[in-house]
Amino acid sequence: SLRAAREWHVPYVSLSELLCPRQECVEFVDGEEPIQFDHVHLTLSGSILVGRRVAGKYPYLFRAETQVGLPRSEFGP
Repeated sequence: SLRAAREWHVPYVSLSELLCPRQECVEFVDGEEPIQFDHVHLTLSGSILVGRRVAGKYPYLFRAETQVGLPRSEFGP
C-alpha cells in the first residue's frame, strides 16, 4: 500500500494502474487467454503480462542495488 511505501520506505506497485489504464481493465492476454483464473489469481500468461508491465514501468526495481531497498527519493515522499 502507499502507507507501506511511506512508512517502511518500500516501493509500491499498483496492479490497478498496470491492468486498468484509462479505466478499462485488461481481461485477456493477446485477446485469447484470460489473465485471471478466479477473482484473485493470475494465469501463467497473466503473470507474465504483469511482470512485463512492472519491468517496463518500474525498471529500477530490477537493478541489483535495489534488491536491498531503495532510497526514499526513488519512489516518492
